[in-house]
Amino acid sequence: FVTIPFKYDEVYEGKNGLFHIRIGESWGLLSLDKGEIVPVKYLYGVSVDFKDQIVFDAMSGKCGILSENGTERIPAIYDHLQPKEDLIFFGYGGYDYDDYSSFFSNITGAIWGCLNSEGRIIVPPKYDCLEIRGDYVLAGRDGSMLFIDESTYARDYSGVYDLYSKSTFSGKKIIPVPIC
Repeated sequence: FVTIPFKYDEVYEGKNGLFHIRIGESWGLLSLDKGEIVPVKYLYGVSVDFKDQIVFDAMSGKCGILSENGTERIPAIYDHLQPKEDLIFFGYGGYDYDDYSSFFSNITGAIWGCLNSEGRIIVPPKYDCLEIRGDYVLAGRDGSMLFIDESTYARDYSGVYDLYSKSTFSGKKIIPVPIC
C-alpha cells in the first residue's frame, strides 16, 4: 500500500514522525496518520516544531504565523512580522536597509501596526515605529529615527507618539504625545 502519495517532488523525514514535503517551490509537513498537517504552500521548509513559526506564503511572499495545529493563527497577508512580548508588530511596504541596529530602522518606508496574540489589530497600520512601554504601545508617526552617524540610528524617534492601551487590548488611542 502507499503511505505517502506520489504527488510530492521531495519528501524527507524530520523528527517526531513528521515528513518535510515539497511541491515545486512550496513546502509543508506530513504526518503518516493525519496527512498534511501543514499545507504545502510555504516558501521555506517548515520546522517540525512549527507552533508560532513565522512562515512565508510561496505565491504571495507575505508572512503569517502558524498555530499548534498547523493552520495560520496569523494569516499570511503581512510584508513584515515581529513578535514582541505578547504582541505582534506587523508592517506593509518598505524595503530592507540591511542595518540591523533595530527592527524599525532596518526596514525603510514601511507602515506599522500591532496585533494581539489572537491576530486582532490593536494599533492600526499607519505608524513609522512602535514600542512597548509597560501596559502601553507607543506608536510613532510624522517623524523618523534620529540619525547619529553613517552606521547607527539612535533609539529615539523624532515625531509624535500616539499611546494605545496594551493591557485591555482595546485598540483605543489614549492621547497624542508630542516629543520635543
